Amino acid sequence: MYLRDFVYQGFNEDTKGRRVFDGVHAHISGAVKLGLNYRFGQVHPWSTEHRDRFIPQVTFPFNFGVRVNPLVALGYQDGPLRDGILKRPDTDPLFVQTDSSNEYWWGETSLVDTDGFGHEVQLPWNARHYVIVGTQHFSATGSVPTLGLCQQLNNPVPQGPALRAVFVALEEWVANGREPPPSRRPTVSAGLLVPPQDRAVVGVPEIPGYTYNGLFNALAELDFGPKVSHNRGIITNWGHPPALATYQVLVPRENAVGIDRGGLELPVVGVPTVTLTGWNYRRAPYADGELCELNGSYLPLPVTKAEAEAAGDPRPSLQELYGTHEGYVKAVKRFVRKSVREHYLLPADAAAAVQDAEASDVLVGVGP
Repeated sequence: MYLRDFVYQGFNEDTKGRRVFDGVHAHISGAVKLGLNYRFGQVHPWSTEHRDRFIPQVTFPFNFGVRVNPLVALGYQDGPLRDGILKRPDTDPLFVQTDSSNEYWWGETSLVDTDGFGHEVQLPWNARHYVIVGTQHFSATGSVPTLGLCQQLNNPVPQGPALRAVFVALEEWVANGREPPPSRRPTVSAGLLVPPQDRAVVGVPEIPGYTYNGLFNALAELDFGPKVSHNRGIITNWGHPPALATYQVLVPRENAVGIDRGGLELPVVGVPTVTLTGWNYRRAPYADGELCELNGSYLPLPVTKAEAEAAGDPRPSLQELYGTHEGYVKAVKRFVRKSVREHYLLPADAAAAVQDAEASDVLVGVGP
């Protein structure tokens, strides 16, 4: 979040007009800029469903490229008619942003790639956006699923393998001019960003006991008072600033397993044995049904078709997906070969994924 605002505010230029950082990688920021250049600005304020609702978190521009601000064009807001995060060609860095699935729900990630009203916005040549689908905001290597305050076990999948590939690609881009792989994230044009309110539209499987209510961190462009413009100034409308416009927040469609489509997939996501999401809900007595903030969900797939039918689980079983343990290992090998070829995974992490698959108990002792 800090880095998005750092570049937008022009801090990537030194006192002699030179570029400071040649490359920047912002991780798990969603569409948020931090609100650095306001009186009494803070280093780390950001909102969730019920916290810090009225702060300058996501304000125009939330896109990397420069485009017309419709609120200025219509006379609802002061400021430049055209604006964007990357608007200084002489000093802008090569910019890579990575997000998890979770940022769609609290950090309005869809606004990185849309205009806030449901229309797609293209990234400029010097920006990439990769969404590491099937992960929550953060999970350390070695994490295990725990319940905590949530209805479902939280998502323990670490993002490290994807991030290491992104780091290498950014370094190659900066040092050698080798362009990184194309952005990989759900888009409107692919039909993969949709309103969150309707379970069927999002494609959330109707698993018994797996609730879905479409809650998300809603967003509006707020009027912080006459002393605020250009994303800086003195905020006078504290408390409940009036809304100038309500933005449309979209979320990814899910596949038959219940994992977001269209993003950068880790091996455990591309060859799944578990439903892995970026959203979860709180359980009673901890504000039952409200968003469990930065947590995702973890729901193992049924092993056999008979087990799925007995449980009323519509998801494909491991047996239907892979047949046998050997079939599962082969699927992982195919997936990682493709990921390495496309530069979304490093060879060492591909080898580790295959070793993990071979050592796993997936379908061990289960016949075809």
